[in-house]
Amino acid sequence: MKSPSMNFLNKTLLASVVAAGTLLLTPAYAQETGGESNIDPAAEQHQADTLDQLLDMVRSKTLQDRSELQQREAEFAQARDEQAKLLAQAKARRDAAEARSKTLEQTFDSNKLTIKEKEEQLNNKLGALKELFGIFQQTAGDLQGIFHNSPVSAQYPGRNDFLEAFAKKMSRASQISTIDEIEQLWFELQREMTEGGKIATFEAPVLTAEGR
Repeated sequence: MKSPSMNFLNKTLLASVVAAGTLLLTPAYAQETGGESNIDPAAEQHQADTLDQLLDMVRSKTLQDRSELQQREAEFAQARDEQAKLLAQAKARRDAAEARSKTLEQTFDSNKLTIKEKEEQLNNKLGALKELFGIFQQTAGDLQGIFHNSPVSAQYPGRNDFLEAFAKKMSRASQISTIDEIEQLWFELQREMTEGGKIATFEAPVLTAEGR
């Protein structure tokens, strides 16, 4: 014995099918009774003539709708996966850039510390040499003043160029003078004393009172 609920469902289903069938069968009925119909003849070919045809059409339409829905879902899933892939790539590039930046920062800090340690080691090794550099710098500075006003400079021009460069180098206190530079400094000092006590004849450009 069927339950009341089953009877209700069967009646509801039957009523729905009959109603749909009535709508689909109306053009055919109108044609048989000679009534006028506004339905396109091409569309009438898709109308159902029996309940079985109606059921087949409903089933076909359902399958078509389901296929279209599945296609849209697949396209949406593909677009979602593509966006997720692009997002993952962007995050990977960001993480790589952050990691590289962190590595460079650590390298910079390490190099900075190494430079500071090397400077301290250099200062410790220089020790008393700094005082010697100071003496060289002072001597070169004093000689520049002497050479500027010395008649010997007319005979030997360009001596102050060496003294100026040597004094700047010694002022940094981070570069060691070479043996050649020390000998050159001693030589210029000795030449000034030697040539300053001589009477020499030489050719050199001379400016007149008019500045010519």
